[in-house]
Amino acid sequence: MHNHIEKIEDLGKSKIEKLKVYADQLVKWQKKYNLVSNSTLPDIWNRHMLDSLQVSNYIQKYKIEDKKKLIITDLGSGAGFPGMVLAIMCVGEVHLIESSTKKCIFLEEIARLLSIKVKIHNTRIEKVNFWKSQIITARALAPLNKLLSLSFPFFREGAKGIFLKGKNVFSEIKKAKHNWRIQYRTYPSITDATGVVLCVDSVRGN
Repeated sequence: MHNHIEKIEDLGKSKIEKLKVYADQLVKWQKKYNLVSNSTLPDIWNRHMLDSLQVSNYIQKYKIEDKKKLIITDLGSGAGFPGMVLAIMCVGEVHLIESSTKKCIFLEEIARLLSIKVKIHNTRIEKVNFWKSQIITARALAPLNKLLSLSFPFFREGAKGIFLKGKNVFSEIKKAKHNWRIQYRTYPSITDATGVVLCVDSVRGN
């Protein structure tokens, strides 16, 4: 397990065991469903699990009175990163939006196997009947300008965004500012020296 695992808040033994089962199932299903890039499997804990776990730390920073009523919406969940990991961490009611049916079948099986309460929406983000959320998450989904466009209906209702971004994040922010007025903060990723956790506090169209 990765050296930085101790940096994750509220990660007890039972959650770690669930994450291990999740990782094992991902490797098993990968042979048939091609859920993630094969090159990432040897480093599955760092590239997928820990990368997603760090999002839960930033969710904790938001002063939300009743965490049980916290609604988190994960856009383009893929194989469940970070959304399914956040559901395992029990940080609120988690919704996963994923257009790939085969990936949703995998997500449903993980939820069943680990007895996780999570809501899986097998649809495109553009077709969602938007619900009020406090937190929006996404990982490697789209450049920021497109991502803000997809998530804007949630932001319009007061949501905060926590996005896992790569080395091009600052050029993406510069381009996004042509269309959006955003208040944001950036933090270094604990899993990637060039990665960034982008916390977006508000979004308005120019």
